[in-house]
Amino acid sequence: MSGFFARRILLLLPTMLVVVCLAFLLSQSVPGDQAEASLVLQGIQPDSKRASTEYARNYKQLGLDKPVFYMTILPSYYPKNRHSIISKEDRQLTDELLQFRIPFQYIAPYLKAKKNYISHASIIPHDTISNTFVRNLRFAADPDALKTLLPELHTQTSTSAQAAVLVRTISQMLDHRVDFFYPVLHWHGSANRFHEKLVGLCRGDLGTSIRDGLPVRDKISKALTWTGFLALTNILLSFLIAIPSGMYAGYHIDGKWDKMTHILWLWLYSMPVFWLASLLIIYFTTDRYGSWMSLFPLPGAWYIPSGQTFWQTLSLYAGQMVLPVICLIANDLAFLTRIVRNNTQVVKGKYFILTAIASGQSDKTIMKKHILPHILIPMITVLAGRLPSSVAGALIVEVIFGIPGMGRLLHLSISGEDWQVVMGILLFVSSISMIAMLLADIVQSWLNPRMKTAFV
Repeated sequence: MSGFFARRILLLLPTMLVVVCLAFLLSQSVPGDQAEASLVLQGIQPDSKRASTEYARNYKQLGLDKPVFYMTILPSYYPKNRHSIISKEDRQLTDELLQFRIPFQYIAPYLKAKKNYISHASIIPHDTISNTFVRNLRFAADPDALKTLLPELHTQTSTSAQAAVLVRTISQMLDHRVDFFYPVLHWHGSANRFHEKLVGLCRGDLGTSIRDGLPVRDKISKALTWTGFLALTNILLSFLIAIPSGMYAGYHIDGKWDKMTHILWLWLYSMPVFWLASLLIIYFTTDRYGSWMSLFPLPGAWYIPSGQTFWQTLSLYAGQMVLPVICLIANDLAFLTRIVRNNTQVVKGKYFILTAIASGQSDKTIMKKHILPHILIPMITVLAGRLPSSVAGALIVEVIFGIPGMGRLLHLSISGEDWQVVMGILLFVSSISMIAMLLADIVQSWLNPRMKTAFV
């Protein structure tokens, strides 16, 4: 038994590593620039004098100047680490020039020469160098565009050293475009973003939010209280309703209760959560269709003063929690009830149940003493699967009803491109799923040792 437990726990490590890799890959693949998003949150305009300095500081502080992974496989004319180019404009221009197979060793001098030339052009009379020419030079990103600029640059080489250097670097780029290249493996060692993220996760550090500078762990822990309350309330009420309802329907198969609940649960299961939530808000939070239908308060912003406990907040906003719980229960009842019904139907056909019926035991006694224990064991696996599903369902409901849980936090983080928080929530939900399934396997093998071999 101990060996079985050890193997199941050890399986968590590679599974968790795969989840971390996928979550990290998704966070690095999303569009947007975190350093630029930080500028917006700091209230710095892109055309401000401080913008370039603060952008470079944020870029390095967020570790964006480091390679993504331990190694990269790139074409031979690519730089070892393109992320080391701090300027966003230079980085984008480099990517575009690399697409034309221009080696980076000639792109870097060109970027430096262009920057010196533009700086020099800003302090000389505008009748010498036109603003249109400087603007075209700044955004020229392909060989054809650069060729059209060379004639005017040649006329300036006799009076401008910066123009002469720029002509030389452009000519070198155009003359050294590669026709053949091969892949090169670059090893970056531990100085990469993934390694820093992995080390931080091992220490319990999920990173820092770029929206407010708070630790991601603290933001998730505050939001988890509301999400956990919704998920656990949903699971508790769903099982309390689904087990007796499903057992009665399965014991009296094709009876009136079975047929009636089959239609009801199927109707609820086919109804999307967001649509049901919208209907409940429209009909039961306003007096538009009658004052007697305004039973619950409208969803709105929650004010939680500093130092106020969870239970104090819950007592103030308890009315706003009823409809979200109803939405979650309605979606789960059909699924759970059908499982209990089908399992009850299977167990009822066993010989020991037929013997109990033949001995004259009442239906209530048979369902309570003989069928219920056999139903609860497979429901452990169902419970383990519904726990992460309830958390995922709560994410949608929280956004609709404005509940300050992980769903609302995830929505705000995606809108604000706060990918550290998004990755933290993804890892947390994945961990909950794996731990729940592990506990289900362990409890099932403890209750029924014969099932242990199915998990080995």
